Amino acid sequence: MAGLVYCAALFLHVLPPQGLGVAFLAAAPLCAAFATVIVARRARAEADPAPAWVAAGLAVGLLAMVLQLVSHPLAMPGGGPLATDDQGNSALYLLFHLAFAVGALLGARRVSSAWLLPAVGVGVVTTLAFAFDLVPLPELLLPSGQYTPLLRWVEVCCALAVAACAVVWFRRVGREPQALLGWVGVALSLSVYELLLNAAGGARFTPVWWASLSLRFGTYAVLAGGALWSVLGQLRDVEAYSDAELVRREGQLRRSLRLTHQLLSCAQDLARAVTPAEVGRVLAEDAVSASGAANAAVLVASRAD
Repeated sequence: MAGLVYCAALFLHVLPPQGLGVAFLAAAPLCAAFATVIVARRARAEADPAPAWVAAGLAVGLLAMVLQLVSHPLAMPGGGPLATDDQGNSALYLLFHLAFAVGALLGARRVSSAWLLPAVGVGVVTTLAFAFDLVPLPELLLPSGQYTPLLRWVEVCCALAVAACAVVWFRRVGREPQALLGWVGVALSLSVYELLLNAAGGARFTPVWWASLSLRFGTYAVLAGGALWSVLGQLRDVEAYSDAELVRREGQLRRSLRLTHQLLSCAQDLARAVTPAEVGRVLAEDAVSASGAANAAVLVASRAD
């Protein structure tokens, strides 16, 4: 839909204001940060390593996304505080897509969680190396904002790689995935479309580039919204289970109270059946029996003498 809107804007010669681009550039990492927190918390609560790897990929991608934002000419001309050039900025753009996809791929392959910290460390070092222009890169972006053919081909190859990771992920989660895992697959699919749109645009600030930028925001907004929805769904399920368990326990307690009341009623009936006269008669009979037994014992003893 965003692509159709901006393609229509191409013929009308109307483009969004640059302030909207800054809003999209800033909103995407905010949504990614929100999704990273939720996925990481889910990973701690479950033994499945897949959410943990997704959270790791999102964390590395979030760092690359923030550094790409501060070095973008819309936000901070001149490469931002790290003086990142256009080639490094383009590399960071590719990196945050690949980091998310590779995290999902490693989670789908059930790689041990012991490799999480080393993998995140490698991702952070690579991101900082691109941001500080420590890696020699070929020309990817021209000073005019036009993409070189190399960058467009790299973006297409990156889109194919992300698509392959998405296929592996969908095969891992199955036809009826958990809500959060299903939203991760949806976000990966949107990331593929965003890369292809950006490659098709061929330059910054074109209508298709604006479509790609809005779809980037949509990718992480969908993931953040889906993660939040899955958490709310779990809370709803827990509440329903708690209500059902409370009703069951209340029923057991009522049965126990009813049985206790019946036992008390029986005890009261038995207590009422033994009157004071009956108690006195029983005591008198016991006393007479005891006296007779004592006299018999004395008689036996005297005869023995």
